[in-house]
Amino acid sequence: MTILPHALKGFLRAALLLLCSATIARSAVTFTDIQLWAGTAPGPGVNEAAIVIDFHDGTPGIAWGYRWPAQETRTGQDMLTAIVGADHALSVDSTFFPNTFSYGAHSRSSSDNGTPGDYSDDSYWGYWVNNDVYYDPNNYLLNSHIVPPATEVVPLGNPYGPGRWVESSTGDAGRPLVNGSWDGWVYGQYLTQPGEALAAVPEPAAAGILTLAVVAGLVRRSRKNIPRRL
Repeated sequence: MTILPHALKGFLRAALLLLCSATIARSAVTFTDIQLWAGTAPGPGVNEAAIVIDFHDGTPGIAWGYRWPAQETRTGQDMLTAIVGADHALSVDSTFFPNTFSYGAHSRSSSDNGTPGDYSDDSYWGYWVNNDVYYDPNNYLLNSHIVPPATEVVPLGNPYGPGRWVESSTGDAGRPLVNGSWDGWVYGQYLTQPGEALAAVPEPAAAGILTLAVVAGLVRRSRKNIPRRL
């Protein structure tokens, strides 16, 4: 049995702590923390929005970013479609009315929990945004993300900071994106909000490769420092 030198054990512990810290630091509390973006390249005249998908399975949600020219219009459905196209680990059965999301080992589908006539006991994918919404008292077709007398969507800010989540009054196809928009899809019962999220990583295997590289480098360094017997 090979016994690692004391110094190597210390290096390994430090490396693991560093990797854990990097994972925690990926918490997507602002747009600058998001690593995987779809759409237009960043630059002047480009809007930015974010989307969070929370499987509500005991793990953090996942966040992606989306960019598009400011002079063009986009919807929440446009953003979801672009994100699914950019990250092949993510799939959804429909970008218009999602019933199933899958991401790696995570997968959740709408479920009737068996209480007749009480949809609040069912689990499904709820849609949330970071702006106030309008619910028409008589005609749901008039529901909107623009609250009269306003004429445009006004984001409330980062829902993981000074802003907040609001349940959407429309589907994602009826949700106009503006600069600073956040969309959230969360699996759960009625009024379940998206929780804290981590940024999606473009290459999930990169962390494992980095770990192996660090360990291999430390082993080589340790072997060089072991005196040879004559």
